Amino acid sequence: RQMFGFDPLEYIGGVLLTSVSFCGFKLYLVLGFSL
Repeated sequence: RQMFGFDPLEYIGGVLLTSVSFCGFKLYLVLGFSL
């Protein structure tokens, strides 16, 4: 698992977490504006 000096699973988890929170934030903004 320890390739290229970083953990690929940690990297993928971080990317997923970032994209999920970003989508959640956009959804929150859209809902906030439409209400």
